[in-house]
Amino acid sequence: MVENNQWARWQRAIEGHRIETERGNPPSGYFMQPTKKPDPQHLEAICVYRDEDGTLRCIRNVFGDGSNMNADQIEELVASCCFYPISYETYVAVAEEGAPWPPEYATRLTMKEQAAGVAWTPALGRKKLGLDLAEAAPSNAVEKPDIPISIPDWDNHIHAYRVKIERATSKDDALAIFEEFDIDGLPRVDKVRMETMLDTVNARFDAREAAKKPAKAVAGHNGPPEPILDDHPTDEEPTPDEKLTAEHTALAMGCKAWLEAIGGKPRNKAEADKLGDYATAFGRIKKSAEDQHKVEKAPVLESGRLIDGKWFRTRDNAEGARKRCLTIVQEWIDTENKRLAEETRKANEDAERIAAKHAEQFDAPITAPPPAEPERITSVGSMRAVSTRLREVWVVSDPAAFAAYLCALENPPAELLEVLGKLANKLGASIKSGVIKEIPGISPDVKRSAA
Repeated sequence: MVENNQWARWQRAIEGHRIETERGNPPSGYFMQPTKKPDPQHLEAICVYRDEDGTLRCIRNVFGDGSNMNADQIEELVASCCFYPISYETYVAVAEEGAPWPPEYATRLTMKEQAAGVAWTPALGRKKLGLDLAEAAPSNAVEKPDIPISIPDWDNHIHAYRVKIERATSKDDALAIFEEFDIDGLPRVDKVRMETMLDTVNARFDAREAAKKPAKAVAGHNGPPEPILDDHPTDEEPTPDEKLTAEHTALAMGCKAWLEAIGGKPRNKAEADKLGDYATAFGRIKKSAEDQHKVEKAPVLESGRLIDGKWFRTRDNAEGARKRCLTIVQEWIDTENKRLAEETRKANEDAERIAAKHAEQFDAPITAPPPAEPERITSVGSMRAVSTRLREVWVVSDPAAFAAYLCALENPPAELLEVLGKLANKLGASIKSGVIKEIPGISPDVKRSAA
């Protein structure tokens, strides 16, 4: 059954509203999907619709035509692209008429924007690239605008030029793009971001040139050297972790090349500052990895909590009831076993008394029967046998003597030293605050570590 207006959710998304998704009922509409190559001309146009019978259909223009996709595959595709709706006119232009994608369509929502429910629109894409600002500024300079603009927007503007540098086809091309972006008026941190990207790209070109050098012949081997394989880009969209890994690899290559160029360590304050900036950049990548890991794992954790909630409440209630039953049963078993033991003891005493009386009467030796063992109850009903387990444990009866013994050892246990260190830190705060004047055996120390 086809819904009254299968395009309603897509139409709201085109207006800037967050698209509503429902498992088993993906929205019909026109969307874009990025491919492996990160420029605007490597986007895929996608159309999702229901036919007259209500069957979910898909049309795409890069990865086949979509005719062989089943409903589950289409739903999975829509889940990855539904936050990037495009107009019908744009779809027709790029998918059917072969028109180029506008540059703003290459932008993406940040993780924070997705979490906040921000919807992507062409206007937002232009804002991220700073295209509106560029139209009003002189063509030979890119200056920070005087009009109010948020930090994330300016960051996206800088990011757009960093992406251009990263996609440069040669060192000269990268330098030309770098010089096009006038960094003289930028804050230091933004200058470093641009310079770091240029260093990274240059290091990448140096690595490629080194890889193109012919391999040395190996003694005893008359065959040609092994061919150098180039990593040809594919049309698959890299995952967020792959993108961040690539960014880290490029930054690490740039840092390594720069360190080798200066001899492995800073020779002056400027070089020390730059190394510190590299550390800051690595820290940003680390934080990005942690943040994206948290966002990606959140639904899994939430699903796990929902599953736990479905089953563990009943499990815990049943376990509590089971333990209460066992406690009551054990009390009864203990009482009953005591009663049986007492009856057996009395029966054994009676048997000994009768045997002694018989021996006295007939002047014969005492031949009492062997004492009976008391009956023991270990289970009731369908419950398995209830038993108690005994195990030997060692307890500290004299803490002072035990501590003195451990401390006198040639190699005290590492666990002891760790505990003593924690106690020293805790009690040292009391000395510092004046609550305690002095504690024998501890003293303040200063340890430095890179933040």
